[in-house]
Amino acid sequence: MKISIAVAQIPITWDIAQDLPTIAAVLADAQPDEIVVLPEGALSGYGSDLSVLSRLDPTTLAHAIDDLTTLVREKAVHLADGPLTVGVQICREIRFPEQWQYLANAGAQAFIYLTHAANLTEPAGVWRSHLISRAAENQRFVLAANVADPHQHCPSMIISPRGESLAELPANSTDRLRATIDTDEASDWYLDQRRRDIVHLRYQNRPAE
Repeated sequence: MKISIAVAQIPITWDIAQDLPTIAAVLADAQPDEIVVLPEGALSGYGSDLSVLSRLDPTTLAHAIDDLTTLVREKAVHLADGPLTVGVQICREIRFPEQWQYLANAGAQAFIYLTHAANLTEPAGVWRSHLISRAAENQRFVLAANVADPHQHCPSMIISPRGESLAELPANSTDRLRATIDTDEASDWYLDQRRRDIVHLRYQNRPAE
């Protein structure tokens, strides 16, 4: 099945009243039945100082989510869901390949990766390499959205199951990526060759304490 994807790289603030119109502009540009992917914390805000979250008004956030829900329905688009089985990973989960492999085993045809990766202390290119590895080792599409920031150390990009960059944005640019992906390209050919007699992944579903 062929599916249209739009990955947005946008600036994010701690002001919902400012973030909401930014997201609305992305949705206004979306095509019907398109899957739209936004960065981590795109609506609520995100940053290195998480103490700001203590001042977040849950009612304001809930109303903003309702507004986005209305926009999504009016445009007939999908916000990080749709006719595609996806596994979602965020932030530092890029460094734990076993989690991505588990999602592939569970039937994910693609990975959606949401992050707010803008840190001058991170070496250039490392997180990009991680994204390519997660796609190629699991033979799954990766749809990665990061914040538009001059200190970005992870690109927003769309990667094929072969590890090819289908589309990529430069750091600090506010823009959208578009690609049409074919879910038939996802495969278990490599995963089926694993030495399960040596390593076997099992989901640890721990009860809430």
